[in-house]
Amino acid sequence: MIEFTNPFVVFKIAGITMLLTFIALLVCVASWVYTDAKTRGISKRWSIIAIVLPFFIGVLLYMIRRSNKKIEGEHRMKAMKKQKITLVVIFASAMFVLLSGFAFVQTLDDMWKAGEIYLESEKQGKTSYEAKFSSWDIAGKDIEIQYEKDTEVTFSYETDAKHGNLCFSLFERQGEGIRELKEICESKKGIFKATLKANEKYVFNISGVMVKDGFVKVNWEAK
Repeated sequence: MIEFTNPFVVFKIAGITMLLTFIALLVCVASWVYTDAKTRGISKRWSIIAIVLPFFIGVLLYMIRRSNKKIEGEHRMKAMKKQKITLVVIFASAMFVLLSGFAFVQTLDDMWKAGEIYLESEKQGKTSYEAKFSSWDIAGKDIEIQYEKDTEVTFSYETDAKHGNLCFSLFERQGEGIRELKEICESKKGIFKATLKANEKYVFNISGVMVKDGFVKVNWEAK
């Protein structure tokens, strides 16, 4: 069985990363506004206003309020150098916030769909099954198979997905329990044979973990 990244772990890491980088972004914005206000002779309280007002409205108000007064000399040069470094850090923090936010939203969507199958189309015949899906997670598709006499059956399968692989399993029902006869998880296309006993109940199962945007086709033919 292929191992997949636990979406709950990714969700927590992305959330914590987004929070920390957002705090770093606010600190850098406040630092930039404070330094800029100091060099232009504006009240340093704008550094607080800039981060208190939501959606960076405070920064926009400060940019409108900025004075055109220029401060000459070494102090101005040092302030400009510090501001350039701060702007680079602000840009880096903003990028981290966006990336971690994207990962957060993606894993939130994965967690919402966890344990379910979301089909775009599905078709099942007497000896075939095919489907297109947007998400296939944990929940499996069971296909009941039974013959009146001992029969050699050829199973063929084909699947592909943008993320993850489906597993194909053949089980024999034994009272209230089941016995696994075959399992294939790492192949996208193949064939296998099995001899099914007369009047015994068998289950062909299609399952997966966090499999995204794909299709599956299965056929079984008796000799």
